[in-house]
Amino acid sequence: MRIAVLSDSKGDVSALQEALNDAAKAGADAIWGVGDLLGDAANADETARLLSEARASVAVRHNGHALPLAGEGRAYFENAPSQRVVHVAGRSALLCSEPLDSEEKSRTISAQYGSDLIVCSGGVPGEYRETSPAAIIHAGSLAETGAYVLVDLTSDGLSVSTRHLAVKEDVLNEEDAVLRLAELCRYEEEHSQQVARLADLLFQQTSELHDLGEQEQEQLRIAAILHDIGWIDGKKGHHKRSLKIILASAILPFDSRLRLIIGSIARYHRRATPKKKHDHFAALQADDQEIVRKLSAILRVADALDYSHGSLVRSLETEIQSDAVVLKVQALGDEQGELESLARKSNLFVKTFGRQLVVRWNSEQ
Repeated sequence: MRIAVLSDSKGDVSALQEALNDAAKAGADAIWGVGDLLGDAANADETARLLSEARASVAVRHNGHALPLAGEGRAYFENAPSQRVVHVAGRSALLCSEPLDSEEKSRTISAQYGSDLIVCSGGVPGEYRETSPAAIIHAGSLAETGAYVLVDLTSDGLSVSTRHLAVKEDVLNEEDAVLRLAELCRYEEEHSQQVARLADLLFQQTSELHDLGEQEQEQLRIAAILHDIGWIDGKKGHHKRSLKIILASAILPFDSRLRLIIGSIARYHRRATPKKKHDHFAALQADDQEIVRKLSAILRVADALDYSHGSLVRSLETEIQSDAVVLKVQALGDEQGELESLARKSNLFVKTFGRQLVVRWNSEQ
């Protein structure tokens, strides 16, 4: 059975109509609608008519918008639940109108409804996680990304794919697309921008070591902005989820090579360092693998310098010596775990550039 999941259309009837037409062409057997389908209620009647004609099962979030005073739209949305359980193809699927941004929230709601599959609004469209006791599918935002999700349920399991409407394609430039993806994943803007700033300073000040150019500098900046987007589903394994999201997201206007480079840099901002046993790294050409090593080494240092997420580092100067790289840090206050984090995460920098990393932290307080 094939199900089209439309999320957060926000009263955009043209996008909703286009998605329903596309779902019919794709052979969808059923329509599920989740999240903010109403928007400001200006198109409530037309939205209700389209969903009713499609016989959609919906779970609706109103986001504080008032219902229309009368008409088909009021009757439809007044009676629409915020959560709905649908039994299909041997699965108990919970349609959830709210984004699920933590494993604890997912476990709680799964236990409450006894479902083995949760389809929720928000997040990156098509992001799928096999968790216990319920698998989770993020349906994204139709209004913001022009994308909806197809779920194929069979006796052997399920598969998830993302469909993109032609009317929404190529709207975002590269910069806007990166920020849109980060926002959809509810990134911590101040930390990500601080890490990107520090990574850029390090890149510029260590140019004689890495010998890379403007293209690689931009790849590092994008990876720094996106490095923590995997936090959308919690801290554990978030670096791997960041890679997965970057590889899968149709919001990003990058080819497969750039996705692998940027995603790998983001993945290696913590824990394991680049290894050829990692499929995504092995898929890169040798020159690109070297780019990933160098840029990941820089990103790990930049991320460690904002370990506290307090944007303590105001300025940074780098002195390159024959056997060491000395970081002269001017900070707004005493370090709060940054030095310990640097000690853990500088291993790739030391190995890649053949120099020890020395930090001189100067507090302005």
